[in-house]
Amino acid sequence: MSEYEFILDNMTFSFSSLTLFEQCPYAWYLKYIECRDKASNCYADFGSYCHKILEMYAKEELKKDDLLSYYAEHFNASNPLLIYDISYDKYYSAGALYFKDCSLDLKQYKVLGVEKQVRFKIGRYNFIGYIDLLLQDGELVIILDHKSSEYPYSKSGKLKKKCIDKITSYKRQLYLYAKAVYDEFGVYPDKIMWNYFKEGQFDPVKFDMQEYEEALKWAESVVDRIYQTDEFDMVEDYFYCNRLCDFRSGECNKEELSTTSHAKAWQISC
Repeated sequence: MSEYEFILDNMTFSFSSLTLFEQCPYAWYLKYIECRDKASNCYADFGSYCHKILEMYAKEELKKDDLLSYYAEHFNASNPLLIYDISYDKYYSAGALYFKDCSLDLKQYKVLGVEKQVRFKIGRYNFIGYIDLLLQDGELVIILDHKSSEYPYSKSGKLKKKCIDKITSYKRQLYLYAKAVYDEFGVYPDKIMWNYFKEGQFDPVKFDMQEYEEALKWAESVVDRIYQTDEFDMVEDYFYCNRLCDFRSGECNKEELSTTSHAKAWQISC
């Protein structure tokens, strides 16, 4: 059993915290035990900015005809790191093309939730999540997630090999949220869906009970592993470590893990 058991017992887990642990246990330690300040990255900023606009649209705070002008007006202020990145033109153009003629039409749905916070339990563990859109189409309930990543299918409709693991991860996230939907509404969603807004593509998937149960088992098993971990090893990956990791700006190093910050770790919502 981990020496951090007293911290973990008071922790609320999330899909992102579990995937971070699988990506790099040391980064997980820095974020959730040490509560270190994290660095942003231009890709995350862009995704968050587009999510914000889509949230305002779903809440009817922005009209469809105003999406592009809002996007253009606030782009640089909301994406300061992207201004100096070679991907600036590519990302700006992709977002502008999408918001010029947004393919997300909400008139056909009843909106049950926008950025809906959900709290639920898997086994004995507490979880929290945020559903981008929870929709109802007649009697059908749909969980929709906005994604800034590339559309994972080729022109022939086949799933790209490089995207197989990513899709598995995306499904797990929405299946965890399906647990919260069932807890609140007494029904499982009929579909889980992704809006790949950079390319204006949707990917709807029919709810699968076996995949749902496997996702819950995965989540519980990862938390079990966290409880059993005493040494949080660093996983080195050049692109992730230098471009994506929250602790790439010098916070991450191979120094011996400190045990002096346990009191700070009680601030679980870091």
